[in-house]
Amino acid sequence: MGNHMNPNHNGKGKPEVVVVTGASAGVGRTIAREFAAHGASVVLRARSRDGLERAREDVERLGGRALPILTDVADDLQVEAAADRAEREFGPIDIWINNSMVSVLSPALQMTAADYRRVTEVTYLGYVYGLIFSLSDSQEVSMKTTTAFRFLILVIPFTWVIMHLPPAAQHSYGNVHLVASQTQEPSAQQNQDRIAIMTEREKETLDKFVKHESRFKDHYQAHFSTSHYEYNQYRPAYQHGFELGLDPRYREMDWSNVEPEARRTWDESTMGLWAQYKDAVRYGWEQGVALEQR
Repeated sequence: MGNHMNPNHNGKGKPEVVVVTGASAGVGRTIAREFAAHGASVVLRARSRDGLERAREDVERLGGRALPILTDVADDLQVEAAADRAEREFGPIDIWINNSMVSVLSPALQMTAADYRRVTEVTYLGYVYGLIFSLSDSQEVSMKTTTAFRFLILVIPFTWVIMHLPPAAQHSYGNVHLVASQTQEPSAQQNQDRIAIMTEREKETLDKFVKHESRFKDHYQAHFSTSHYEYNQYRPAYQHGFELGLDPRYREMDWSNVEPEARRTWDESTMGLWAQYKDAVRYGWEQGVALEQR
């Protein structure tokens, strides 16, 4: 990012206004923190209310201004409304970073039309809508001027499909695999940086999860190991449910009452499709409840 994070780089003597989609976790939240550390005004957009609140706290603690906006980037009207609000409250947008994405690691023949639709709506159309609405109609500037003073950064995700042809097709096509590289594990330093910005409550929750993680790995082996997904794909789901189970508000409820809240706070743009991971979330919740009831 380099010079783009100079708070006076927009030439107006004011902090840059930066929009980050998928800002509630992962890469998006890290990007937001980095711009905040350089004094930017950061518009945070995602579907997780709790994740946006934590990202807002990060930005403000690092010296930036934050504007969290609940947004589903697959909805063009929400994207347009968020862009309008950002400009009303912070001024013209200098940098727009498309980071939201949905990925599905699945045998191709097991994916549904709904899976493909959701991936396309978020990971392709969401980026197109960002391009459209990051360039305000009220700014009568040429494309050359826009390009020179406003930076549209597309963090292009790769959607991988692991495809196994059925045996009947193998005699003519061979055993064809489109193989994805696994998501890179965070380095020890990245883990330390993440822990450093956690609240004490979040640290305590993470410590409990790690202490009991063997039971989640056993559950993964028993229920999901043949699905072609690695344990690390399911880990956020177990952790999400576990955190809900530790929350006093959800200990005395049945899963049927907890599930809507678990779904509401599940961010598909960073955590994957809910339908794929909801059983792991439920097991994580059950284990959190059991731990607190001891």
